[in-house]
Amino acid sequence: DAARNISYSIADESVASIDKDGNIIGKEKGSTTLHVLSYYDGYEKDVNINVVESPLYYKIKYDANGGAGSVLEQAIEVGVSTKLRSNLFSRDDYIFKEWNTKPDGTGTSYLEGAEVLNITEQDKSITLYAIWIPAIYNVKFDPNGGTGTMEPQQIFINKNTSLNANTFEKEKSIFIGWNTKPDESGDWYDDEEEVLNLAKPTETITLYAIWDQIY
Repeated sequence: DAARNISYSIADESVASIDKDGNIIGKEKGSTTLHVLSYYDGYEKDVNINVVESPLYYKIKYDANGGAGSVLEQAIEVGVSTKLRSNLFSRDDYIFKEWNTKPDGTGTSYLEGAEVLNITEQDKSITLYAIWIPAIYNVKFDPNGGTGTMEPQQIFINKNTSLNANTFEKEKSIFIGWNTKPDESGDWYDDEEEVLNLAKPTETITLYAIWDQIY
């Protein structure tokens, strides 16, 4: 329709800009012109714009903190609740946990997409750092009536890894494999079997030794 054939442009975008919805946003005090062009009927005109009071802003910058990629900084108006950007950074063998005001995670934490209000002063910048946790899960080994000890095994997500060899023993029994249930009703895994993603990141799965009694 006719409305779709009208274009708008602002001469000095340091004074004002047009957002995706067609709203004119003042940036700082000053004057500029809005150029209107209708492809529908050829109408063309420059309209004067005066910004008499500039909004107050602060900036949020995003740091990959050991990761790769980029996340655009945000200019946020003071007094306006605004959602933080989604994480677009990546890091091999790690998963994104949250944003933090300190790279070691000891500052103020913010979840991805959280709404924030005035997290720094006007005309100031604050940096939010990506906080990463290893993309690993833990495999705990249970002797299930046997004797001995085995340390939990940490396994990276999305990496084929062999289970640790069984070191448990049980009198008059032989080890025949691992099971996710002590009564053998779960999933079976052979000794030193190569596995992939038995659990989600940071979770722990227990494998129980299954024994065959020797008569």
